[in-house]
Amino acid sequence: LVISESSFEYLKLKSKIDFQSENLSQSFPANVHIKKDSIIWISVSVGIEAARCLITTDSILFMDRINRKYYCLSIPELSEQFNFEFNFGLLQSLLIGNLPFKKKNNDLVVLNSLYTSLFQQANNIKIENQIDNVNRKLTTILAEDIGGKSKLGISYSDFTEEVNGQVVPHAIFAK
Repeated sequence: LVISESSFEYLKLKSKIDFQSENLSQSFPANVHIKKDSIIWISVSVGIEAARCLITTDSILFMDRINRKYYCLSIPELSEQFNFEFNFGLLQSLLIGNLPFKKKNNDLVVLNSLYTSLFQQANNIKIENQIDNVNRKLTTILAEDIGGKSKLGISYSDFTEEVNGQVVPHAIFAK
């Protein structure tokens, strides 16, 4: 299975992020700046800057500029809150559309007509990664805890080639 993943030192993206949960459905444009394996800066604007987020290797700082609130959460606190082992590399991969976990020899690969599914397990989470058979990019992540209590779906689309030649998604939908 060949997967086209982005490799970079610095990356600047203009993205549209769609988020949907039981309580909220929101779509917003975001400017994302990433220094590989070091820092992620996200700015969300809706006419004016509405929110700003800074992710470092050990913490997440979030500023809600509309409601004038500030949140700080360590990566271990985030892991504890979601009962899943988060780290900077995982968050970086989720933002740029790379596989969240490296492919292992015992992972199951299933070829379909439009995409190839890569089935993985991390801690107590079952993951299906769907890779487009034409551009070899990750297009969908479906994750579910083994108990079936929590589910997460992330879809990537509107792939565009950046200045440095990397093909990255400019639309991300999370549910």
